[in-house]
Amino acid sequence: MKKILFSLIVICCLSSCRSVEQRYVDNYSRFAEKFLTECNDYTQKDWEAAAAKYEQFREQYPTHMANLTPEQRRNIETYNSKINAEFIKHEVNVGTEQLRSIINEAVGTLNELLQ
Repeated sequence: MKKILFSLIVICCLSSCRSVEQRYVDNYSRFAEKFLTECNDYTQKDWEAAAAKYEQFREQYPTHMANLTPEQRRNIETYNSKINAEFIKHEVNVGTEQLRSIINEAVGTLNELLQ
């Protein structure tokens, strides 16, 4: 009975004693997956919150980079590429909407002047 109890305690300790780097990778992966899954439905406030969170992860990366495995670094860089693409796509959409609004306003003004 003591061996079983001791084994359970050791297993619990080992599973909860993840390295700082592993916690970083896990947290970043959770953020990235959630972001990539949900970003198409984001409001402007959601985009701003995601950008702030992403910036925090990017600022922490150099601290952990030396202790990450090559596979962990590849996974993070893959996520970075996908996240950056979504941010670019969002900014292009925002810019397009702003341009469309300006054009509509200019057309309205021209129509008023022509009448």
